[in-house]
Amino acid sequence: MARAEIVLTSDLSLTSDYNGIPYVGFGACLPQNICPHWIYFKFFCPLEPAYPDGTLVRATLGLRTVEATCIQSDFTKEQVAVAHSLHLDKLVNKNTKIVGISAEDPLGIGPATSTWSTIFKGIPHNRIEYFRLMRKVKELKNKYGFKVVMGGPGAWEVQEHMDKFGIDYLVIGEGEYVIPEIFPAIMENNGSPYERVFYGKPVKPEDVPLLQGPALGNYTEISRGCGRGCKFCAPNTAGKMRDFPLEKIVHDAKINAEGSGDNSMCLQSEDVFLYGSNSKHFYPDKDAIMNLYKTLFEDVGISRVFVTHSTLAPMAFDPDLFERLTKYLRSKGHRFYGCQPGIETGCSKTIGEIMHGKAFPFSAEEYPDMIYDALRTCANLGWTNACTLVAGLPSEGPDEMKETLELIKRLDAFPHLYIPLFFVPMQVTSMKDSRAFIADNMNQYHFRILLDCWKHNIKHMDRNYRVVASDMGHKAIVKMGIRAMIEVLKAFIRYYERRHPELEIIQ
Repeated sequence: MARAEIVLTSDLSLTSDYNGIPYVGFGACLPQNICPHWIYFKFFCPLEPAYPDGTLVRATLGLRTVEATCIQSDFTKEQVAVAHSLHLDKLVNKNTKIVGISAEDPLGIGPATSTWSTIFKGIPHNRIEYFRLMRKVKELKNKYGFKVVMGGPGAWEVQEHMDKFGIDYLVIGEGEYVIPEIFPAIMENNGSPYERVFYGKPVKPEDVPLLQGPALGNYTEISRGCGRGCKFCAPNTAGKMRDFPLEKIVHDAKINAEGSGDNSMCLQSEDVFLYGSNSKHFYPDKDAIMNLYKTLFEDVGISRVFVTHSTLAPMAFDPDLFERLTKYLRSKGHRFYGCQPGIETGCSKTIGEIMHGKAFPFSAEEYPDMIYDALRTCANLGWTNACTLVAGLPSEGPDEMKETLELIKRLDAFPHLYIPLFFVPMQVTSMKDSRAFIADNMNQYHFRILLDCWKHNIKHMDRNYRVVASDMGHKAIVKMGIRAMIEVLKAFIRYYERRHPELEIIQ
């Protein structure tokens, strides 16, 4: 790889499989003043190893997709290297024409990060590591003169700061159509495209290339978009759902399993359980879901299949599907299952105004009952979900927040996790002109929601983690770290409630 002309990398907060638990990746959102550097990398983010030449054994799914796009665009494998950011010096040299950066939340202003960093008044790890990476990239750029192209889910954050970070071109949105347009122009005598910021259009499933190397966490993309149209979400994400062909999913799953030595996998989608559904009413397709799982287990030889995102509506609409799927997973030795759905609010009015599609095929008025029914189904089947809520939506006042508190109380019987996150108006959404919500804006209702959710989570967190840790074979030191974090959360809640007795009147 010494002559690689395109070097792709990401910061250290994205260079880990987080001890095999994707949710632990949110540790990158914690500020350094409550989670010191050594604790973060020891317990939350053990670094992925590199090969002797400095390339990554496994990289983020985003980097692997860019790598595959380059190779599909007539660059050779020898021209493209996916580098460990600690070893850029081994790969970047006078032959390098492009350094590509993929970033998740570079400035630490995303919902999860802004929640913790503004509550605890500290600098989050993802911001620290991004700044550290870009200092190194700028140093190498000054030496070798290559061009810097940045993309990824957090690319929008740095649009006003491109020169500060030494970024020449920015790709916001999907990159499969943009990369073949701008990379050759840069490569040809160091030529320049006609503009600096590119907005990638939604890519047709058949145009998404096959992976060439394994992704961290064995993430395997099965679809893009969800079609639900929430106003606070990026158009590419909230737009029409596009399912990938089963042949591509099988290929990528095999690449991940063979390249990582781990035959588990994680399905990447905005709405996993609508895969294969062509229904304009958002009805799940039993046969498509079961065929997907059976193909992965029986034809590919995958031993465990995990899930990223799903809405809760399919679980309420078709509980029989989830009972059938759970029985199948148990027959394959699965011991734990769950996903990351967005509850966002307990207020039907807010659902109707900002995210009416999230309830489909139910109505906005039915939304709170739908959430309850879905999470009851999951709890009865042994699923543990990490459910997010949005605090600080512009349209929510005390009455709307009371409805969210009422829903949280109804859900307390179920051992899911409920995670309130602050509203962030991303610059690529229709709510971009709204005000970002931070801890300083919180009123007593926001605090009550936050405390009630985390008091509930702490009750169940240790039990949920024990199930995962026993199956993943975690080391004692990792278990100790997780339990220490739980004790810190307990102490913080006790301290805060003592300092603010006025919150007791909001129940």
